Amino acid sequence: MTLTITSPLKKRLPTVSAWFTHPAESEYRTWFVCANCAFEMRAHNTGPPVAYRDDRVRKQLEQRDRLVLEKSIFKRPADT
Repeated sequence: MTLTITSPLKKRLPTVSAWFTHPAESEYRTWFVCANCAFEMRAHNTGPPVAYRDDRVRKQLEQRDRLVLEKSIFKRPADT
C-alpha cells in the first residue's frame, strides 16, 4: 500500500515523509515532516511501528526526542 501525504500549507503538494525515532529502550516515535514548509507532527507509538527500519531513523529528530524525555517531569514506569 502506498500512502501519499500532502503538504498542509503549500498547495497540497505530496511532500510529507514519515521518519522514525527510538530515543529510549521502550520509546518509539513516528514523525511526519514536510519538505516544502515548516510542518512537523510527532506521534508516540506504543511499540515499534510496523514499518520501522533503521534507515528511516532521523538522528536530529531522535536527539530532540531524547531531550524531551530527559526534561520530562513525569517518567514512564519501568517495564516489568
